[in-house]
Amino acid sequence: MLLAIDIGNTNTAVGIFEGKRLKGRYSAATDPAKIRLLLKKIFRTHRIDNAIISSVVPKATKTLEK
Repeated sequence: MLLAIDIGNTNTAVGIFEGKRLKGRYSAATDPAKIRLLLKKIFRTHRIDNAIISSVVPKATKTLEK
């Protein structure tokens, strides 16, 4: 499955895709701690093979890259 993350100034949107089909949709405030908690939940419930990140918040991007 593909993990697609869109980090905006206020909110972060996350989608889980299996092929072209959207399997799950999540969102959280753009705060590194909240994003980490959301991703932990996602990785517990979905088998992620690939990821893509779109971001306008460099600080949050660096956190996710780690």
